[in-house]
Amino acid sequence: MTKHAAQPVKHFKTVKAYGAADKGNKVWRCTYCNKNRTGTASRLRDHFLKGACNVARLKGTINKEKLLRREQGRDAAIAELGGALTGAGAELDLSSSEDEIDTEDAVTIVALTKSSTTHARQTKIVDSAAIITANEQTQRVPKDGATAQGMTRQRLHVATRWVDRSARKTIHKCDGLLPQRRRLLAGCLYGAPREGGEGILRHLSTAIREIGEEAVVGVVMDNASTCAAAGRMVEAEFKHIFSMPCTAHSIDLMLEQFGKIGWVDVILKKSAEVVKFFMNHTRVRDLLLVNSQGAILARPGATRFATNFIMLDSVQDLYLPLRTCFTDNDWKDSIVLPGQRHLFAAATETILDNDFWAGVEKVQKTSEKLLQLLKLSDGVGPTMSKIYGGMDAVVESLRSEECFTKIEKEELEEIIMRRWNTMTSLLHCAAMFCDPEFRDSRLEKDPEVMDGFWTWVYSWAKPTEYKELNEEVNCWIKGTSKFRSERALAEADSGQPTRWWRKWCTELPNLLRQAIRLLGQGSSAAPGNPFAWTGVVCFRL
Repeated sequence: MTKHAAQPVKHFKTVKAYGAADKGNKVWRCTYCNKNRTGTASRLRDHFLKGACNVARLKGTINKEKLLRREQGRDAAIAELGGALTGAGAELDLSSSEDEIDTEDAVTIVALTKSSTTHARQTKIVDSAAIITANEQTQRVPKDGATAQGMTRQRLHVATRWVDRSARKTIHKCDGLLPQRRRLLAGCLYGAPREGGEGILRHLSTAIREIGEEAVVGVVMDNASTCAAAGRMVEAEFKHIFSMPCTAHSIDLMLEQFGKIGWVDVILKKSAEVVKFFMNHTRVRDLLLVNSQGAILARPGATRFATNFIMLDSVQDLYLPLRTCFTDNDWKDSIVLPGQRHLFAAATETILDNDFWAGVEKVQKTSEKLLQLLKLSDGVGPTMSKIYGGMDAVVESLRSEECFTKIEKEELEEIIMRRWNTMTSLLHCAAMFCDPEFRDSRLEKDPEVMDGFWTWVYSWAKPTEYKELNEEVNCWIKGTSKFRSERALAEADSGQPTRWWRKWCTELPNLLRQAIRLLGQGSSAAPGNPFAWTGVVCFRL
């Protein structure tokens, strides 16, 4: 083989001989576009020089990184054979892929490719700027992971890296009308993960003093051990400020432990396979949409474990539409590709299995009350006073369920109580005691609730106020004021606790001001935004 013919051969793989063996004809496969060509080695040059090597035809079958490397190899082959470069590799969008490539790396790769041969055009600053601009445009597009501040996860990651490299500065973004002291929530995004609990404490202390110590009721912390340690340091430095974990995140962690129980895990995995099959195949999904009148199955999230049980609820809600699909004339194995027919058979078997549906109902019983409490705690509005009573209701509900064995009940209760012991706060106890909804529950007989309430009272009360406060608390317990009227009792269960206190408890002036502040608090780090359950510290004002 001549040197002229050997140049393009190294970019091909020999598949098999073609025609007469003595003629040298073979079937060649291009290394970059996977396209076959027949003939002798001397004809392979035309594959590159006449533009027949189309790597773009593989888009969707390989990831962007592999596609980029093939584009670069194709351009190098064209340059080596003396052809004109198209620059397709440089125009490839690098910023919107599951296998995302960093902007700086992309610029470096393109520069190396363009200068790999003497025939290639040298990379200019304009080329790099074009790539960077394309990535910046991609970052400006809102994505599913947007935080409560309107920042995408991509930009949030950049901000965190900047803080880590900066001179230990604090990024804290106060929420709304802080100068007027009317906001209940102020968020502090700490950005010094290497500093540990002491570093977080320094940032929190700065923000608390900037807001005003007397205006802060507590801090809602992430559940990481570093944040828990920082919370204890805050309590030691500011005697009237209490730390508590994010309630929504704590409930999510309970559901994660539920999912690790053997019989629960089996049902969740089968349900996930059913959802994946019906939502990932177009013709199957269309058939379900017709039978369900537009309702769809909920997909589970990768790190939000509560979504597994929300997915289970959606499967149960679409029980009849799913079963109706099997009576449709279009339900046959040809509705999917031949390589996916084993998935078709598995989904059919699962949906027709009555034991599976019995398991779905049983698993739903484990999470029904927890999901209701999660929705409450992660909602917008005051929820602090409802958490303690809500957790009691969850435990009592599990104990009363007849579908669980004694061992299963003990296992579920142990998971809840272990997390509840780390998640409960004095503020939960004090808020529940002050909530008019629970006033007739005789909470004065509960040692844990009363211990939390009095600890909270003595954290802000002055010694000169102790006598008056004792009289007001006794009045609240005995119900010897106008808040025991029929009208007040009727409004206790329907309205907001803070408004109820303002209207009916004017005879308790010392307790009134602090109770309103406490009852107006939420219980999660970032209500309505599950992406901020972790890594966020919030102040309750």
